[in-house]
Amino acid sequence: MNYFLYGPDTYRSRGKLREIIDAYREKHAGGVLDLHRFDAAEDDLQEFRLGCRGGSLFAAKKLIVLERPFTVPHQFDIARSALADAQSASADMMVVVWDGALDAEAKKRFKDVETYIDKSQEFTPLSGTALQRWIAEEAVARGAALSPAERTALAMSCGGDLWTGSQEIEKAALGRAAGAAAPAARHSVFDLGDSFFLAPVPARRILLSLIRAGEDEMGLFTYLASHARKLLVIKSYSERGVSPPASAKIHPFVVKKASRQVAMLSLENLTRALSRFLEEDRRIKTGMSTARESLLRMLG
Repeated sequence: MNYFLYGPDTYRSRGKLREIIDAYREKHAGGVLDLHRFDAAEDDLQEFRLGCRGGSLFAAKKLIVLERPFTVPHQFDIARSALADAQSASADMMVVVWDGALDAEAKKRFKDVETYIDKSQEFTPLSGTALQRWIAEEAVARGAALSPAERTALAMSCGGDLWTGSQEIEKAALGRAAGAAAPAARHSVFDLGDSFFLAPVPARRILLSLIRAGEDEMGLFTYLASHARKLLVIKSYSERGVSPPASAKIHPFVVKKASRQVAMLSLENLTRALSRFLEEDRRIKTGMSTARESLLRMLG
């Protein structure tokens, strides 16, 4: 089965992808977790093609996640061929394709393979009562006691950007737990860390907002590089089904909070992200770049 998740509301589409992966983990909790993830923006998709053909590197029962095949055109031919193979493969194999907003060219590519997609779900930005309902439900889930006026103000300020909305609700929950009267007024470096590796568009906005507010650009770069290292450590241990040991010197709260992030990121992508920080650090130290330029370049 080929299942396609896409649309500009990447918060909800990422959430749906996480639900599918979690359901797969639960279904196969007693056996080997045969989960494979590929990103057309980062990976060579030849191995993805092999998996869709039932190649020897993959077991018969498997879940394969492919990201951004329609918005990364140079790998589309491989993705198209592989999706055709996957549709006729064993019923025990499921391929979940994830992508963001599709422009005109990306929509043409999707039309080219639509016959190979068994089920698709588009996530468009929420507005009006649907957005108000999402905010109310999310606030309850996170333990944030938002008044109707606060929910309305948040709906107006986030404008359907649920990444920003969820961050504000989280801050409200933390603020209320600490006895604060209201959510923090501006973004923090922690908001940047939460979005940098998963949502480049909101992350770019948060980054520029922090810089305009006077945050040290090199300090932001150093924080994110350190955060990338922590995510990589947490991910490597989670792949083994254990928590990082005390010797890793990562606070349990950080491990718990980062667990949701690393569930959406592959070990390979985190390794590449850390390598990019090392390369950009070299460029900064040799005068080829500034911290701001390097971070914006990494966000695409």
